[in-house]
Amino acid sequence: MITALELRHYGHGELPEIRQTLIDVHAEIHAAEREDRQWWREHLTTAPERAATFHFSELMVRERWRKTGTAERLHRALMDARDEDLAALLVDVTHPKVQALYESWGYRKVGERQPFPHSPVFAVMLVDLPLY
Repeated sequence: MITALELRHYGHGELPEIRQTLIDVHAEIHAAEREDRQWWREHLTTAPERAATFHFSELMVRERWRKTGTAERLHRALMDARDEDLAALLVDVTHPKVQALYESWGYRKVGERQPFPHSPVFAVMLVDLPLY
């Protein structure tokens, strides 16, 4: 049982100090997903023959770089470096503009998923790799 909680604010300058902690927290939270690498298959009637999957999460672009094509260039550079057959991602269904952006990059919605009881409902999206 937690009896005390300490809150700290970290700024950009402390990133080297907290980098590993951020990675560890992300890994702990998503540990179950790492074991189920093809969770998206339940949304397809016919699974693809080649299905090595890259799970894409959290593309963030600073406000001043938004609507400049930067996000698409970052995405393209990341995907061009991948050897997998597919990329999968989740998009909160309450953000249709984000879903439309990924669709414009070739992703297709194959279903919806709520990973745990109090989470948002997400659109399950896939794209074939390599991108064209």
